[in-house]
Formats: sequence, C-alpha cells, structure tokens
Amino acid sequence: MDNRLYAGTNGGLFSFADEQNRWVRAYGNDNLQVNGIALLDNEIYIGTNRGAYKATLNQHNWRLILPDRSLHNISTADGIVYAMVYSELFASKDKGENWYGDQSGMPVGMYSFQVVEAGDIVLDGQWDGVYRKDNILNWVKLNTGLPIKIPVTEMRVWKNILVVASSQWCK
Repeated sequence: MDNRLYAGTNGGLFSFADEQNRWVRAYGNDNLQVNGIALLDNEIYIGTNRGAYKATLNQHNWRLILPDRSLHNISTADGIVYAMVYSELFASKDKGENWYGDQSGMPVGMYSFQVVEAGDIVLDGQWDGVYRKDNILNWVKLNTGLPIKIPVTEMRVWKNILVVASSQWCK
C-alpha cells in the first residue's frame, strides 16, 4: 500500500515526500483543482474541476475516467466509486470504466456532498438530509431526529456512530 500523505489543492494533487521533508506535486498543474480523494483496492481516485482521474498506487499512471464533469468530491463505498458533480450523483461498479446516474430517490437538482460506508450501509449527505442506499438500488431518506431540511455537508463514521455536520438548516 502507498504510505504517502496526500493533499488536494487548487494547484493539483500533492504528496508529502518524507525523504525531502516537503510536499511535491503528484499530479496536475496550477489549474487543476483537486476537490476529493478516495481509495479503492490498489487505486487512488481524485475528483477535480476537470473530471475524475485514477491511478494505481505507487505508479501514478493517471488517466481520466469521467470527463466533461466538474466534481466537488469523490468517494468509495461497498466497492463502488461515487462521483459527486454539481447536478447529480454518478456511480461506477467497475472502478471508473463505466458510469451511471445514481440519483433515484433523491431530489432532482440537488447534489450530494459526501458518500460514506457505515458497516454494510451506504449513506449519502444531501442538501436536505441523509439518504441510505436500499437493497433495490434506490436512496431512501433517513432523517429521523434531524431538522426537516438540513444540508449534510460532512459525515464521518466512528465506532458505528454516524456524525454529521451542516453549515445551516431550514425549517
């Protein structure tokens, strides 16, 4: 496994070089905005303002896998790569070779902030709350105890506890 520390920036993807004690550009240029980083098996994925890219860890053989889209985040859960663009959630079951829209059950025109895995449950943080992936590939709203309309911008799972954050909420 690649034991590097990565940082997505407005000027590409950087990794920390221990031997040089400094950050070095791992991919991109001054115009590539890296908004999300994810891992699946032995591959690293980045969501950027110019699409989604992937490379094999330690090889950095980057290639564009989702062109013509601006992503604000990318993640993996249950073996699926999720690309969060500003209009829709896309998913790939074959590591980015083929993509499909995965918005069924969620509001049209609102986008996902983050997808996380909690045990065997896949959760999506959306503009109006949290959604859970059901067994027939739809998303089901899961807002019990949360305000009716809450943009869930961050989610973390800690010891089977879902922790969510929001910048605001609407009644």
